[in-house]
Amino acid sequence: CASDTNRPPVSALVGAALTLVRPSIERVARAEAHFDEVPRVVAEEARLGHAVLAVLLHAITGFDHDDLARQRVDVVVERRGDAVAIAISDNGRSPVGRDLSWAGVPLPSRSEQVHLGLVVAHAIMVGQGGHLAVGERLGGGMTVTLSVPAAR
Repeated sequence: CASDTNRPPVSALVGAALTLVRPSIERVARAEAHFDEVPRVVAEEARLGHAVLAVLLHAITGFDHDDLARQRVDVVVERRGDAVAIAISDNGRSPVGRDLSWAGVPLPSRSEQVHLGLVVAHAIMVGQGGHLAVGERLGGGMTVTLSVPAAR
């Protein structure tokens, strides 16, 4: 069992991932972030970072054209019960439901070419004792939420 100092600081990890992909996001959308104070989590930093990157890159696939005044990707880090949630939303196209049972994950996706990132992120989250949920965003678009247990 790792000490708290060895557990990933989620806001810093998500902030670093967002910084890394911000140039790609800002070609098609504005990026907004809100990080609540949250506890460290029970997860491997590199794996959690990979899952966050996969979902951030997936978010930008929902836009049909460049409309920076309207298009946005929102990232929220908050505590939800005994877990820390990382919610990544976009206001692009709504997800089209697809049967991904072959991958063991019933996730909606925008195209056959981009759903693999969500499947990988889902596998990482399950391996870290967390989960991934996909849903429609109020007002259009989608939200992918990564939840991972908070450290005690």
